[in-house]
Amino acid sequence: MGTQIAIKERTRPVPNTPTQTNTLRDELRHYADKLSVIERLQAFSAVPHYFSRPGSTYKYCLIVLNEAEKKVEIYSYGKRDLLNALHTYSEFEKEIASGKGLDAVFVSVKSLRQLKRAYPNYFLDTRMFLDLVKAAIR
Repeated sequence: MGTQIAIKERTRPVPNTPTQTNTLRDELRHYADKLSVIERLQAFSAVPHYFSRPGSTYKYCLIVLNEAEKKVEIYSYGKRDLLNALHTYSEFEKEIASGKGLDAVFVSVKSLRQLKRAYPNYFLDTRMFLDLVKAAIR
């Protein structure tokens, strides 16, 4: 995508990537399908809304990306719930290993600001990049 964007902006492409339109499009399609890029980006866009709720207090967060349902689920736990949080995370890890189209991250946080710094991609608006990907693979 870096090369695709560079071509669009008339700047230098990323080294060692195709620059011919058809070849680049085919490679982007391949990786978009292989990595479920569109589904993941659509799901990630749900996360910022969860954290904008007033009064959200937590010590631990389990963030689960469900590609099949195109959504992100957030499980938040207080300081005393660490064992329960780890058990839930372990169960999701088993599902991930079985190939159910899930991805999960377990984090310990002191504040929303800290979580945003540690995992900035979960809080970005992915719509613009998603539109670029869709246009590139058409």
